[in-house]
Amino acid sequence: MLACDFRAWPSGAPTVFDVLPAVGRVDRTANRLSVDCDPATAETVAGYVAAERLCRQGIRWDLDRVPRLRLRVSATPAQPDVLEQLFREQ
Repeated sequence: MLACDFRAWPSGAPTVFDVLPAVGRVDRTANRLSVDCDPATAETVAGYVAAERLCRQGIRWDLDRVPRLRLRVSATPAQPDVLEQLFREQ
């Protein structure tokens, strides 16, 4: 479901655990998860998104910086379930 090619994860790249403290609002639709993050953590969140794009290529990872720092994850309906749970429990 959320299989990751960990060999593709860049050494030293931020992980979800580095991003969790920055998480604010979390919204969910059928196949999209939107996560607002603290703007002061933009570099960390961007590094995490870049690593996820390499690791989980079947999922779309977008990062908006304006008007707010927002991570958007698009996938099949079941895939965002695990991520939603993780981001909401931070």
